[in-house]
Amino acid sequence: MPRAPTTRTQTPRTRAAPSPNHVFGFLDETGALASARDPYFAVGMLCCREPYKILRPIQRIRDRQGFYDEIKWNKVSAKKLPEPDRL
Repeated sequence: MPRAPTTRTQTPRTRAAPSPNHVFGFLDETGALASARDPYFAVGMLCCREPYKILRPIQRIRDRQGFYDEIKWNKVSAKKLPEPDRL
């Protein structure tokens, strides 16, 4: 005897609250280990429990400026930055 089709109810998905035991890290390095011109090498890390608070504002600026490449900080200057009120 064939079975009647069953209907499944799905529970709505909710965003879990950030766990105090989980941290997201943004890591970047600069410099070259074998460079005589630049003898310095640095590693920086920004840790946060709610990375969307950093990512969303940055993404809005990128969308508004149409810039999606990697940000090269050695190419940033005061003349190239937009006015603060345009951010």
